[in-house]
Parts: sequence; structure tokens; C-alpha cells
Amino acid sequence: MTPALGRLLGPILLAAALSLSWFNVVSGQQQQQVGLQQVPQPLSAMIPQAQMLAPGQVALINGPPLPPQIVDPNQIVQNRPQQPKQPQQPQQPQQPVFPLLQPPPPGSDDELRHERIVGGRDTSYAEVPFIIHLRESQLFRVLGYNKCGGVLINHRWALTAAHCKPAFFSSLEVILGKHKTFEDAAPPEGSAMAAIVKVSSLAKSQASNEIDTGGQDWRRHHPVVQVLADTVIVHPNYESKTLENDLALIKLKKSVAYREDIQPICLPGVNEDFTGLDGYAVGWGLTDFDKRQLPDTLQIVKLPIMSNRKCQSMYKKSGHDKLITEMDMCAGYAKGGMDACEGDSGGPLIVRRPNDHRWTLAGIVSNGVKCGEPLLPGVYTRVSRFVPWILEQMRLHS
Repeated sequence: MTPALGRLLGPILLAAALSLSWFNVVSGQQQQQVGLQQVPQPLSAMIPQAQMLAPGQVALINGPPLPPQIVDPNQIVQNRPQQPKQPQQPQQPQQPVFPLLQPPPPGSDDELRHERIVGGRDTSYAEVPFIIHLRESQLFRVLGYNKCGGVLINHRWALTAAHCKPAFFSSLEVILGKHKTFEDAAPPEGSAMAAIVKVSSLAKSQASNEIDTGGQDWRRHHPVVQVLADTVIVHPNYESKTLENDLALIKLKKSVAYREDIQPICLPGVNEDFTGLDGYAVGWGLTDFDKRQLPDTLQIVKLPIMSNRKCQSMYKKSGHDKLITEMDMCAGYAKGGMDACEGDSGGPLIVRRPNDHRWTLAGIVSNGVKCGEPLLPGVYTRVSRFVPWILEQMRLHS
């Protein structure tokens, strides 16, 4: 390189580096901007009745949501974003009714022959309103790929797996209200490839909806929403080699407005145990691990939650020495056939509590051995063990 060329390129490269969309990656309470190792595209993730929360609230299942102005040690209240302009009238609690998540068709043998999530089914629009999709972008948000799932817990915060953290010099985009695998919001105005990406996304969306006129009409009135991540808070005890404590909080750059297909999920009670209940994993991940097949539509699969002792025994019988800790939980079938899979990482495992029938977040899709294999159930981060940490971090970073 000639000296003249070096003098010309130097300022350009410096400006490019400074203009990349950085956001904070935080571990515990010590905040720093760091470069993180990029992980390969990983693992997985109903709401019949969801309670409409006021902006800034987090709902815990051990009681009704508190008014936004009240701070309770078991519930963190964020700063309330500006309300949209509405007629001046007292706000009344609303109970929007969402479509019931229907279980897979009867007959376990038939269920096992379906190759979805793995072994699940297509969801309908707005059936899972708390699911989010994470997209990692580089080079001014021109280059990017679908990275993980996640789950919305209030207007400004979401949860995902720690191994879904962004790579060095990357930005993380949070996509809400998404249903089809290849429908994304247009990149922010002013980005270098906005027009090209917009046309490409439209073509993919039209292709996936070409026989779904109802879907096209829905999307016309419910556009996909994209928000950049502001801060990613990785659990301080996360171990990348073993995927222990595989949990991260995402603070959005701006609050999102709730609507029919964008709603938060309730957090569990501290140390609440869901063993023996049916869990449901949701995501856009592979439907066939070996064939590397992706679904056209968001998938959901029913997976019974088992005890850690049973899970550990199954892994031992299969010849794997994987350690299942008290911070983990397992869900799946001994005979396999149904599971979360690669690309579902960070998404939710949810349950409907038998005492109050409220849908709540039980786990975060973390890891497993292949997908849907016998004696190898999926491993999830046990969210109830992390509720105090989640609430404390939200308070510290609000």
C-alpha cells in the first residue's frame, strides 16, 4: 500500500469502525464494551389469555401486575415510556383474548412422524405474541443472519440465551410480531442497503404467503416491528463451554407498543417447579437436523417437563456424560421425535399453570445433542432460579 493510499484509507476505516452500531454487553453489575466470540447459529423455543400490562410493568405469576408507580421487591417497574396519544379517559384493565394454542393432533405415533420444530406444528398469526426473533448484523447492518429466538417480558426488556450474545463489531436487532420465517422488518432508514434488503424481504414474504391471502391481509395491518438492542446483560456465571447459566437480558433501545401479536409473557415465581407439566417450545429453528431444513412458519411443540434426575439418567443411558445442574431443566420424550432444534436457542419453553391457568415462562432453550434423538431430551435454562437476578438487573439498568 502506498503512503498516499494509506493516508486516504486510514480516516475512512476509522470512521467506519466508529459508526458501527455498538451496544453494551454487560456481565453482572460491571458494564463494559467488549468484543465477544461469535457462536455458530445454535438451539430452541400460547397464550390463550394474556393480561394487558401498563407500560413498564413486568408480570409475575405469584400475583396480579402492580400499578406502574408501585415498586415491589418481587417485581421491578421500569420508567414508563410516553403513552401514545389517546382520548382522555380513565384506563381500564383489558383482557385481550388470544387464540388458544391447540395441542398437536391426537395420537403420539402420528405426532412423531411430523418433522416440525422437530415434531411440532405451524402456529397461526398472533398465537404466540411474546416470541421475538434476534438477528445479528454487521457492516452498517448490511450483512446479517437470523441468530436466535427470545421472549418479551415487558415494553423494554426481553430474555434470550447467553450464547446468543452478539459478536464483536455486531449489532443485535430484535424483531417482534414476526410469523413467517423469511419476513423481517426493513432495515433502519439510511442504512446502506435498505432499498435492496426491503425488496428482497418483500419477495421472500410474498413467496411464503403466495397461497395465504389471509396472511397477507394480516401483515398489511400488523407490520413486523424491528428495534435495535441497546444493552445485552449476560449472566456473570455463564460458562460458554458447558452452557451453564445460559441466560441474558436484552434492553431495547426504545419501548414497544403492545398489540394483538406483541405481548409479554409472565415470569415464574422464584424457584417455582414445573416438573410433570407439559411445556411448549416455540421457534423458527431447524425441523430436520440432518437435512438442515427450516420451516416456513413459526413452529410450536409440546414437551413434557421431567425431573433433573430422570434427565440425567437418560443422558447416562445414551452414553453421554453431560451434567444437568439445578439451574437447568429438561423437556422431551424418551423415544425422541419431538424437540427444539438448532436456531431455536434463546426462545421460550412455556407452561400453563394448573392453579390459575396463566401462561408463564418456564425455560429458555439452551442446548442438547442433535434434535429429537431417543434418550436425549432438550436442556433449558430454568428461569425460576434466575428471577431475582433478572429483576435486579432491570432495576440497575433502568
